[in-house]
Amino acid sequence: MTQPDAPQPKTADELGAALTPQHRAFAEAYAQSGDASKAALAAGYAPSGTKNQGHRLLKREDVGAYLRALANATHGERIATLTELREFWTGTMREAEYDMRDRLKASEMLGKSFGAFIEKREHSGGLTIEVVYGDE
Repeated sequence: MTQPDAPQPKTADELGAALTPQHRAFAEAYAQSGDASKAALAAGYAPSGTKNQGHRLLKREDVGAYLRALANATHGERIATLTELREFWTGTMREAEYDMRDRLKASEMLGKSFGAFIEKREHSGGLTIEVVYGDE
């Protein structure tokens, strides 16, 4: 018995086309800035209500689905992976043509990405927290 193919998730373009132009403009501005108020203002909402409108739009399932699709679509193209960063830092560290300061910084960043500089401290003793309400 064969199972039917699972439905393919909608692309960012398909999800965006289903939104109103103003909702799409909000989502695209929010994806760039991460600020709902600024995104609502950029989408043409009244300045006096951008905070509330931005919050309401972020709760909408269709806007949220479009934002997730935008994030997934741009993740591979614009955001470096940890492997890419490590390769860049390694290359910078090993190239003699770079200033020593830059090479040392690259080696530091590479070490941090591997957790080489995690400082562990043990604390012993008790801790007392006193919460006071009002004018007691």
